[in-house]
Amino acid sequence: MIAGLKVTQSSLSSLQDESLKLFTDVFGIQKAAAYMVDSGSKMFSFKNFNLQTAMQREYLEHFHHLDPFHPSNVEDEAAVQRLSDAIAWHRRNDDPYYSKFLNRWGIDDTIEVYLHSEGRIVAGLSLFLDEGVSELLSADMKRIESLRRFLQFSIENYLESPQRRNFEAVCDEYHLTAKERVVLEHVIQGLPHKSIANCLCCSLSTVKTHLQNIFEKMAVRSKAEIISLLYSQLNYH
Repeated sequence: MIAGLKVTQSSLSSLQDESLKLFTDVFGIQKAAAYMVDSGSKMFSFKNFNLQTAMQREYLEHFHHLDPFHPSNVEDEAAVQRLSDAIAWHRRNDDPYYSKFLNRWGIDDTIEVYLHSEGRIVAGLSLFLDEGVSELLSADMKRIESLRRFLQFSIENYLESPQRRNFEAVCDEYHLTAKERVVLEHVIQGLPHKSIANCLCCSLSTVKTHLQNIFEKMAVRSKAEIISLLYSQLNYH
């Protein structure tokens, strides 16, 4: 029965994996990232496809505020946006985000795909295009929008599912923060500390701190006790 709980709570992770596979397979994209967005427009819970850890770290530490497509820099209704439409080709070498970051990592263009819930962006995908695939035609952009609508339907079903609502209700009961909820989901999936740290783009010590806070709030002493408590709580909601 606990395995069933594990499958339910890993749906978001699976959706991110399948989204990355879908876009990279269909369009031959060599680098991509999927992420969630909290209520403060901060990105978290990353999943990558062929994206160097150093590139992601550099983006989060030094360049995210320059990214015109960071969730904090776009309207809530944004759907699909392309960097070459936002920064004219003749100006991109003067743009610090392109010249000091993307160009150094061999990226020719980017496409951002946003997913929404309750009037705000809750998830997204970054598609990084090299010269070999950057000449996507308008027809391909229409296909990307079609895939986005499919993913929008999928994430709405996930976020509105009874299992998800029950999970959030339990988290509310124990006053867990957004980061603690993500850690808790990964604990349910059985991920090791290092994998959780990679998803949150934080250190192992930070993950351990989050876990300790969860233990204290939920009055448990181990991950096994968390699983047992969640199983009983979710069964009674």
